[in-house]
Amino acid sequence: MAARERGRGRREEPREVQISKYMSYVLRHGAAKEGVKMDAGGWVEVDALLSLKKMASKKVSEEELKVVVTTNAKKRFALKEEDGVLFIRATQGHSLDSVKSANLLRKLTLDDLPNYPVVVHGTTRDNYKKIQESGGLSKMGRNHIHFAQGLPKDRVVSGMRNSSNLFIYLDTQKCLEDGLEVFVSENGVILLPGDERGFLDVKYFREVVEE
Repeated sequence: MAARERGRGRREEPREVQISKYMSYVLRHGAAKEGVKMDAGGWVEVDALLSLKKMASKKVSEEELKVVVTTNAKKRFALKEEDGVLFIRATQGHSLDSVKSANLLRKLTLDDLPNYPVVVHGTTRDNYKKIQESGGLSKMGRNHIHFAQGLPKDRVVSGMRNSSNLFIYLDTQKCLEDGLEVFVSENGVILLPGDERGFLDVKYFREVVEE
């Protein structure tokens, strides 16, 4: 009885949050499972997304989807129109092997570095202990390791959780000089696939700061 009462008292998430979360799931991780055709750049037809059972049951319209995209604080989604057909994709955070970095992101070179003076990964004290024990950062089932271009106090839009209290600053120049690929997404997140294991060694940590 008590459990049921607690369940009844739980506040339901706002409609736009529910829609955004489901879109993130499909566009980052679940397209194949949901039966949605996606190209190597992560693009899917908006009509195909809207026809999915969960979207159709909520009667999500194209106009409402556009509002969810444009009002998303972290700019998680992008839209484009080709030959009268509207497409949508997640800007980063994918775990699907079919989505290729070259089709989704912009690759950085040494010449780009002056435009990216701060590249930092946010974590927690407890997680950092595990990072030290393993010898570096892992992409953890996703296609990339995520970095931001500043700290939460700098009002970073995307690339780091606001709950982060320990910050790993990347030696981006050393990464590039050693042949590691570094990309930037449409919403400004810096992304590294790491080495052949999807791993980034601690030798590429320029500085670690705890706050």
